[in-house]
Amino acid sequence: MTDPIAIRKRRLWLIISAAVIVVLASIIFLLKWYYTPIRKTAEMTVCSLDGEVENVQFDLTYYRILFAPTQVSGTVTFKGIEHKDFFAHRGHAPERGFFGEQSFWEDLKEKFSGRIVYPYFSQNSPFSEDGRGSMIFLPNHVGNNEMFPERVMFSWSPPDDTDSPNVIFFGPADSAEEARAIQDAFVNADSK
Repeated sequence: MTDPIAIRKRRLWLIISAAVIVVLASIIFLLKWYYTPIRKTAEMTVCSLDGEVENVQFDLTYYRILFAPTQVSGTVTFKGIEHKDFFAHRGHAPERGFFGEQSFWEDLKEKFSGRIVYPYFSQNSPFSEDGRGSMIFLPNHVGNNEMFPERVMFSWSPPDDTDSPNVIFFGPADSAEEARAIQDAFVNADSK
């Protein structure tokens, strides 16, 4: 005769084992999903405060990190020049977190603030003999966790002309008035 208590213990053990397997599989699946890079492409018209209108193409890959802010890699094509970030010039994904330039707690604080870390984008490799050439900086003014912002502001330095100042472009904008409105939105967002 079979012992009903032993049968119940065996069923309970099977249920607990199955639940543990399901939980572990779910965690592995979620981590795999979270760490899968997200590629975003966009094209927009941008304008400087002086009324210079240009087209810019973004081909960016976002790397989500569990305990550090999201990192960005990719290219920005502006004025017919492809600008790559430091990691794209080196041919590998961004590295950050415990071994980055900040402490674990600083990284975690930035993660929860919604900050996305945009690198500078340069025409030439930082290690080339020609120098960096033209450069683009995409600052992250608001920590809103958007993978691609609705509005952009970037500083562009012209190639091979060290005496020329950086020009700031705003987008999407087709006129200096629209660029000023976006500039005001960024300034107001910073003052909050």
